[in-house]
Amino acid sequence: MDLHICGLLLSGDLDLRDMDDDSNRPFKDCMYTMYLPLASQTQFVEAGVKEARNVSPTDRSEMLRSAYAVARSARVHSIDDIRTMKSTERIESLLHSALIHSNEHETLKEANPDYNERVEAIARDMRQEHFKQKRVEKMKQDALAKVHRNKKENSLQKKIGVDRTHTMEGLFPYGKLNKRLHHDSLKIELLYRGLSEVEVNGFTIKQMKNKLKELELERTEGDAIENGAANKAFKPLSTAQFLAN
Repeated sequence: MDLHICGLLLSGDLDLRDMDDDSNRPFKDCMYTMYLPLASQTQFVEAGVKEARNVSPTDRSEMLRSAYAVARSARVHSIDDIRTMKSTERIESLLHSALIHSNEHETLKEANPDYNERVEAIARDMRQEHFKQKRVEKMKQDALAKVHRNKKENSLQKKIGVDRTHTMEGLFPYGKLNKRLHHDSLKIELLYRGLSEVEVNGFTIKQMKNKLKELELERTEGDAIENGAANKAFKPLSTAQFLAN
């Protein structure tokens, strides 16, 4: 390898992309085939793998994993610095890093009037679990595209049919309803079905679910198939969004 060319590259006086003449072709080919395919240090790659492990335990939701990954990615480049520190020094370093990022946010807030609105929009999207929504929507589209294919039914499909699952029928299970995600949506749905606001405001989340089930059974009373499904799931009639857990 030409040490003179190496020196020019390291000093910044020569750009590898400008070495197009035939005399430099062997050196350029050697660099491309022997060294440049390794995009980063293996130590740094290993650190990235460890970060991925830290944010992806199986008991965390996809939304929470993404939030952890975004938050931790800001400190990826400081891993090598804090790895050899004592526990107290590491804690102080991370707190200092968090303070720096916090100050950056404050600066961005002052410089950009729309910054707070953008942050709130991102937080709303994450609370609505848009990652999961997109995945479920794709699964529904794939199911619709494949529903008419002559494929052997599995054990579950033999019992309830291929195209009569809750998702395919546009139904939402009562068991998936919870106060954190669905309180406001349940209120909208019950108001749409004829209840007064005074009645709905007096209900607990359990009473809201029971009342919704009662109303859904009344609505489907003339249809044996729909009425049977109404024991486990309901069809949203209002514009309320019922997000999966």
